[in-house]
Amino acid sequence: MVNTILKEADLFCPNSVRINFTIYHKGMEFLIAFVLNLKLLKANVMIARPKRKSIRKLIVLATLIALFVASAVAINHPTRAWEALTVGLIAAIPEEFIWRGLVLTYIGQQMSGTTRFRAIWALGISSLLFGLYHMGNLHVQSLDSTLAQVLQTVGLGVILGAIYIKSGNLFNSMLFHFSWDFFATLANGIENGPDSEINWTANIVMFVALCIVGISVVMFGDRKFALIKKLDSKTSENS
Repeated sequence: MVNTILKEADLFCPNSVRINFTIYHKGMEFLIAFVLNLKLLKANVMIARPKRKSIRKLIVLATLIALFVASAVAINHPTRAWEALTVGLIAAIPEEFIWRGLVLTYIGQQMSGTTRFRAIWALGISSLLFGLYHMGNLHVQSLDSTLAQVLQTVGLGVILGAIYIKSGNLFNSMLFHFSWDFFATLANGIENGPDSEINWTANIVMFVALCIVGISVVMFGDRKFALIKKLDSKTSENS
């Protein structure tokens, strides 16, 4: 989504204010969503600093690796490390707050049924809406490119939603989202050229793989449906 906004900005302000335009655009999205939740939705967004030492060590290690890779890339592409950092932050924070923090949480709060039922439906609906949100890019790219992006982002939404449901902490899905966009931009830069031909087989395989991994994360292992259990606990405290 961020690269497409940058492409849209490039139509009007080539090579000058693309990044600033995108920061403003995503900042307004975040602000509107924050006020909407404060006044209307009142979703209990679960975000906190990781408590487990092992997780904190993993975050430190991942940060060091990112800095090392960024430094190596910056030797040949001086501006790309800054672009990757910016794209990672302006994608991860507002999009995770809106689509996992608000939409997924709100659905999980409002639905009735078992924790499994609510978790799966909240995951599926929020991921689908996250993908359809990217249909807004149709005015700056081809239909094929937009549909491929929707497919990819639905799959990515399943992974990000699964991380949020499993951990009960939005910080973790923000970190994963940041890493995804950071390393993608670091490797490829910001896309400015014309749309390339879509490899539908590769896109479908990636979509299926992301969905399988995401659903497996939710359904198996320890801390099943931690988010839904936290929401129920919060509701009980407030009642």
